[in-house]
Amino acid sequence: ARFVLPVLALALASRSARSDHPPERVDLVAAGASLPNALYQQAAFSYTFDAAHLNGETDTVVSYESVGSTEGKARISASPPATHFSGSDSVLDLADYEAVPDLRMYPAVGAGVVPVYNYPVCDQGGVCVPLAAASGEELVLSGEVVARIFLGDIRYWDDAAITSLNPALAGHLAHEEIIVVVRTDGSGTSEIWTRA
Repeated sequence: ARFVLPVLALALASRSARSDHPPERVDLVAAGASLPNALYQQAAFSYTFDAAHLNGETDTVVSYESVGSTEGKARISASPPATHFSGSDSVLDLADYEAVPDLRMYPAVGAGVVPVYNYPVCDQGGVCVPLAAASGEELVLSGEVVARIFLGDIRYWDDAAITSLNPALAGHLAHEEIIVVVRTDGSGTSEIWTRA
């Protein structure tokens, strides 16, 4: 079976037993989502460090390449697979399972995907500071408002739907257009936004 994730722990655990014979080197190659990259890099480093101290040498090398969910799923689905496991923050579709019947997906990392905004407040001298620093208040957006912004229904910062959630910011939110910026590559995070 091919795995989109937790096989790493099983494969690593099976290599940690001591033996009188010199171990053969095993390379576990993985690729996929950028969201969990730092965690996977640290896990690979920690395993290598621990194995070196427990066994006196490292016989398993783990590598994870941050290439995006779409590319990670493509690599694990290739024939033959180009990775031992892949990471993805978007789910596999029925078509993925039909195309590669031995493909399996398991949850391994939990993370939040949140919108980020940049709304500087500038004084007459041209000095700009973030909205929260200028007002002492954080901007609040409901799920419905965020959806309407992404759908193009809400186009300006001073829209009544935004100011009603942020009465303390009413004097700071100008009639300026909201510019939505999104990734255009094969991003699992973007897929989460479009499917949610």
